[in-house]
Amino acid sequence: MKCPACGNEIADDAKHCPQCGKYISKNAPEFNAGETAAEPAAEPAAAESVSGSEERLCPCCKTPMKPGATFCGNCGASMDGQGGNPYAGNPYDGNVKSGGSDGGYDSVMAMSLMSEMNTIMYWIIGYVVLSVLSQMFQFFAIGVLIAFVYIMIKTPSLADRCGKLLEDDSNLSARIAKVRPRVKMLWILFAAQIVLFIVVFVGAIVGAVVVTGGHNSGGPDDIPAALLICGGLLVLLLLAALIADLVYKVLLLIDFIKVKDGVDRAAKGY
Repeated sequence: MKCPACGNEIADDAKHCPQCGKYISKNAPEFNAGETAAEPAAEPAAAESVSGSEERLCPCCKTPMKPGATFCGNCGASMDGQGGNPYAGNPYDGNVKSGGSDGGYDSVMAMSLMSEMNTIMYWIIGYVVLSVLSQMFQFFAIGVLIAFVYIMIKTPSLADRCGKLLEDDSNLSARIAKVRPRVKMLWILFAAQIVLFIVVFVGAIVGAVVVTGGHNSGGPDDIPAALLICGGLLVLLLLAALIADLVYKVLLLIDFIKVKDGVDRAAKGY
């Protein structure tokens, strides 16, 4: 296959491009909780030759390197021993080091995103629980509002960062591209619900006053019917906004779960 950064032909199972050092995230090994990190090299040393072969050993992780390679295909270290990750298999051992030209940055991004998305997931769970409780106890509605605003503010920037990490995955990139428009639509629906609720509430009060005044003064009987029609239309608009809001939230949640799974797999690959 070809390196997505420089176009150089590389092995299908390479984790780094030997020419430019680009990290190939789709070839990252799955994390095995039972495995331990490899022992680090004591000191970066000059490239060693393999007996009877033209290949050289990486000065960082001791993996054989092909002739002419500038970076190690396993850990991304350059031939002078700079960069690279001798602890390649386990991102949870506390010893992860920079890997290649951008592998270190990607690994830090993946681990950070995994942590932040776990936090957002807790907020989402809290939002759902508070939404249920608010149907019985109205004072929980404040918690629902706070959780909603926090999630909506954090989601777009989080999606942008996920897009950079998962840019090689076309399916997830397509999902991530839909996040900002859906968040924008949720803000619009949120504002629409508030406006419609206020209009319905005020309209109900005005209607009650008009109806009461009409009956007391012997006014025309069609006034209550007109008010009822207007009120019914407003209620239908409010219900439509609520249904659309629920649909967009479910779609956004599905996208979040899919992208979170991709981030978790990427993080466990470092």
